[in-house]
Amino acid sequence: MLLRAKPMRSAYDWRSAQNRMNIAGLVMRGAFVQVCIGLALGIPCVIALAKALSSSLYHVALLDPSALAIAVGSLLIGAFIASIVPAYRAARIDPIRSLHAQ
Repeated sequence: MLLRAKPMRSAYDWRSAQNRMNIAGLVMRGAFVQVCIGLALGIPCVIALAKALSSSLYHVALLDPSALAIAVGSLLIGAFIASIVPAYRAARIDPIRSLHAQ
C-alpha cells in the first residue's frame, strides 16, 4: 500500500508547473539517451568506415571535423524537435485518467 501512495499523491498534484516540467523532462531525457547511444555507436563506425574508404576517395580529407560536428548537431536538433510534441502531450495528460485506464 505504501508503494502505491507516492504515485497517487503525485497524480493528484498533476496541475502544478513543476510536475509538468518533470514529466516533460523525463520524456526528453528518454529521447536523448537513445540519441546519445546512437551517436556513441555511430561515430566510431564513421571513423572506421572513413579509414576504410580513404583509398577510394580522391582529394578528400580523411576525417573532416566540421562536417562531423554539423552532422551531430543537426541530429541533436532534429531529436529535440521530434521529442517536443510527445513531451508536451505527456505533460498535458491527466495522470488519474491514465492510472484508471491501466
